[in-house]
Order: sequence, then structure tokens, then C-alpha cells
Amino acid sequence: MDESSSEEELQEEAEWIQRNYVNHLNTHLKEVRVCARSKRWWNQEIVENRRILGNLKRSRKKGETFQQHVKKARSILRKIIQHSNTKILQEFLQSATKDQVWQAL
Repeated sequence: MDESSSEEELQEEAEWIQRNYVNHLNTHLKEVRVCARSKRWWNQEIVENRRILGNLKRSRKKGETFQQHVKKARSILRKIIQHSNTKILQEFLQSATKDQVWQAL
């Protein structure tokens, strides 16, 4: 490519670069799957506490545990989520530049 290249040649070159770049990334990097729980603050502790809460809910339906245990597990899960969310937000705001601060708002 040089200064005398046509717009069509430039477009073809850009498409070739993009295609090769995407193929290279797909080959060497893990694909990120976005779902309803794709949150920066979502972590393994939340996953485990959701599992515990689900087990307690099923046990409650069978009559093997009390509603108080379910309420306590739900409360713990909410606190963990709030703590994790706050921690991520604080880290973001501490490292944010001028314009990025308004993204949090």
C-alpha cells in the first residue's frame, strides 16, 4: 500500500487485516460469554452462596429446614453482593480519569 493506492484497494487491505486479526484472537484467546450474570462484581463467593440459598429453598419445600434459615441465607447473599459491588465501584473510581468518573453516574 502506498499513496497511489485506490480506495477499493485500501478497503480490501483493511478487511484482510481485520479478518486475520479476528482469526488470530479466536485462535489464541478464550471467548468471553456474556449472560445475565456477566457483572464485574460477580465472583465465586456469590456463586457458592446462591447454591447454598437454592439448596435451602429446596429443603424448605420438603420441610427439612425452617424459613428462618432461608431468610438468613438470603440476607447473607445480599450483603455479599452489596459488598462486592461497592468494592468494584470504589476500585473503578480510584483509577478513573476525568471523563471516566461520569460513567459511574
